[in-house]
Amino acid sequence: DGGAFRWLRSGEYIQMSGRAGRRGLDDRGIVILMFDTQMEPSIARDMIKGAADPLVSAFQLRYSQLLQLARTEGTTAEMLLQASFRQWQLRNNLPELEARAAQLAADRDAVRVQQEEQVTSFYELLESRLRLTEALRSAISDPAAALRFLQPGRLVRVDSCPPNADRQLPSLGQYVPPAAAVAGAAAGTADDEQGVAAAAAGPEVLSRIDRSIWGVLVAFEKAGKQKATGGGQLSAGAAADGSDDEAGSSRGSMGPRFVIDVLVLVDPSTLPVGAGGSDRVRGAEATLPKLLPPKAAGGVAVVLSLPLDHLSAVSAVRLKALKDLRTPAARTAALAAAAEVLSRYAAAADSSGSGISTGQPPLLDPQQDMQLSSKDVGRAVSRLESLESRLQSHPMWNSQALLPALISLQHECSLAAAAKQAKKEVKEAQGLVLQDELKARMRVLRRLGYLDNDGLVTAKGRVAAELSSGHDELVLAELLMGGAFTDLATDQLVALCSCFVWSEKTEGAAK
Repeated sequence: DGGAFRWLRSGEYIQMSGRAGRRGLDDRGIVILMFDTQMEPSIARDMIKGAADPLVSAFQLRYSQLLQLARTEGTTAEMLLQASFRQWQLRNNLPELEARAAQLAADRDAVRVQQEEQVTSFYELLESRLRLTEALRSAISDPAAALRFLQPGRLVRVDSCPPNADRQLPSLGQYVPPAAAVAGAAAGTADDEQGVAAAAAGPEVLSRIDRSIWGVLVAFEKAGKQKATGGGQLSAGAAADGSDDEAGSSRGSMGPRFVIDVLVLVDPSTLPVGAGGSDRVRGAEATLPKLLPPKAAGGVAVVLSLPLDHLSAVSAVRLKALKDLRTPAARTAALAAAAEVLSRYAAAADSSGSGISTGQPPLLDPQQDMQLSSKDVGRAVSRLESLESRLQSHPMWNSQALLPALISLQHECSLAAAAKQAKKEVKEAQGLVLQDELKARMRVLRRLGYLDNDGLVTAKGRVAAELSSGHDELVLAELLMGGAFTDLATDQLVALCSCFVWSEKTEGAAK
């Protein structure tokens, strides 16, 4: 579809299969479906027997349209909007919208969060920590900072996505209403999620937020050019204040693009077709297999090629004598060695106490080891250390109710956002469709002199009303009234006008 590969929707399938057979000549049409990969029965059922896509009005306002309405006596733009199919659709759906808004508001009010004030403060700390972590990832994965430490055998953490300053906290689990949880506990069949939540605390919450997994670095190579960060510096204003620019607005100079080969464990069902027995899998973000922890059951060890900006952290630990990884047995053995190293650090952490950074190999310090001397990086590091200290000292850190409360809070926030959007849709349906856009467009026409203060069309407006150029009639009118065409030669005039004309090429069109 221009962005990624996906299955056909039911409406698309209906449009394509509906063309089988000739109307009035054939009793039936034959549709042949050809698959090159496994399709789940539920997906096939929804595609073949699903409903058609809903018909949604694509009505839009245009400046020339508004000018022509202003020239017509007894007709206004408001009357056109009132009679539009889009307005009818909104009014027809108004009862359904109101019922949906009321239901969402009731569901939101029914959610109860234990110790909501403390849980909310803990959640805000998690959001700040996520923003800082993403900002530091942007600096650490810069080639100028990372390439010196990309030796074969080094343990690294990789993420399925590049750094994103706007990343939101992922879902921490499935919300279970209190009544259902009590009923399940009484019957002895409580949901697995609740069973995990009862024993979870701060470290478990952080493990659910962090999407990156451990792997073994095999090699890296240059692959074309990309936008570089310029020394791994964060933007001015940095993550210390939580601004949206924290991921590095300094990514502006052209630089080489690097790809890293990392030995990781992946879900075999998510591998590209034919890649199960390959020793190397090239990961594209749209088809990236699901990454698993090194000790997860049911995974397969592969060498995955990823862009360098998928690098999340670099450890100080290296596996020596990394063997040839072209055979599945060699890859499995190397990943088992990495899992053993991780197990030893986890065991050492269990014997000495729990914390945010314990239980994993020591990471390279962005300032002391990787020599990132930017003030923004230093500010982000100190800010992150302060946040982690505040998290560990928070009253909810060791509370068994932390994870269930956070899940409830996330559910409440999602319902609140949905209820707000539904309320906005109800308000729009009750009023005039596109009313705000109409006011804005009329204001533009008055300020540019196409309408006078009384709303009457000026001479300039009459010229623009007769122009037809998609949505560029005002630009064309300004060029025309400003004398831009006066000194142009014929070929130049034709070339300029062609920029405002669009027509679909057809086989039967006149030459």
